[in-house]
Amino acid sequence: MDKLINNHDLELLKAILNIQSKTYNHSEMSCFVENKLKRDASAVQLSFTIDNHGNIIVTKGEAEAYACLCCHLDTVHEIVEDYEIKEDNGKFYAMSGDVATGIGGDDKCGIYSILHLLSNNDKPFKAVFFSDEEIGQQGSSKIDLSFFNDVGFLVGIDRRENSDLITFRYKTTISEDFRNFIRPISDKYAYKETEGFATDVFTIQNRLSNPISAINISCGYYNFHKQNEFIILSDLLKCIDFATEIVNEYDNKKIFYLKECINGV
Repeated sequence: MDKLINNHDLELLKAILNIQSKTYNHSEMSCFVENKLKRDASAVQLSFTIDNHGNIIVTKGEAEAYACLCCHLDTVHEIVEDYEIKEDNGKFYAMSGDVATGIGGDDKCGIYSILHLLSNNDKPFKAVFFSDEEIGQQGSSKIDLSFFNDVGFLVGIDRRENSDLITFRYKTTISEDFRNFIRPISDKYAYKETEGFATDVFTIQNRLSNPISAINISCGYYNFHKQNEFIILSDLLKCIDFATEIVNEYDNKKIFYLKECINGV
């Protein structure tokens, strides 16, 4: 995992963690992501737009069909004075004076993961930084679905802890073809299928007339939505390894349609 983090990337991670970002008040985070993408655009051949709902929509490279990685720009935590990031042997947390305040790993871990992959991986893929997820997936409820016409599957990087692979929310969220594709990779990184909550990728899946497979994966934050929330760096790096391999193993052609949904099962 150490190979994925150099000094520049640690500074990028700390810069993201130092931005306070709350639902309806995440303009600083949005501007940070936009400026990072502008700096990277020519070097890594990506293009992006920002829609009328605040979603930042990215395409990297050219492919017949793309993996699409997703995260969200907002957190639930109140914006406080004297906000400071602390680190203790690979554990990151936030303080305001002597009081713990949420660090916003949900979903700053997702933001960092996707920005890292856009800068450091050669394979084509798409990405969306959704707005206002925490109050009912507002950005993903309004985004123009045509962006997903050539998306083969959706990966949400927006899940607590270090080993959850969400493939069920009231009903299955992946096809058997996709399960066969991802199982060797998830086994390698010790991710286990389980049931999860509402998040952006499942909102997109439910809006599509021809649904595609969607998963949500753990990315290293703990005690989500609580003042004592923290991030374990090694677990975040494991998520990046996992997401990188998903993108790299995909052939950029097959679309993993969720036939179970199409057939009403």
